Amino acid sequence: MTKEAIFLSKRESLQNKETINPQLIHGNFFKNAEEKPDNVCVYFSDGTEYSYGYIAKKARQLAKKINDICSDENEKIAVVLNRGALQIIAVMAVLYSGHTYVPIGTHHPEDRRNKIIDKMYNIRNLA
Repeated sequence: MTKEAIFLSKRESLQNKETINPQLIHGNFFKNAEEKPDNVCVYFSDGTEYSYGYIAKKARQLAKKINDICSDENEKIAVVLNRGALQIIAVMAVLYSGHTYVPIGTHHPEDRRNKIIDKMYNIRNLA
């Protein structure tokens, strides 16, 4: 089955669902990682793919480091990374650790990124 066919199949199954249970974005991710660790989580145009298990393992490792650094609950943590596996890992780690992630695009000029960080109260930067 091609990637396009998988996408269409998933889209059709989503359209056929009658109800959607509201959940935190990372809840289903980590549930999938536990139940189907070898399933592909993300595809990249260069053919690289990562499993739920791999992304979850790396996210949990980073989440531990985040919690070692961040003593307060629900701190704001800036994620300043190019799109890719590292960005996904960082976002899942921040959410898994119980903090709030603040996405800051790498395409913004450095002055703009610094202003965003400066305006945020008690923000940590994951670059």
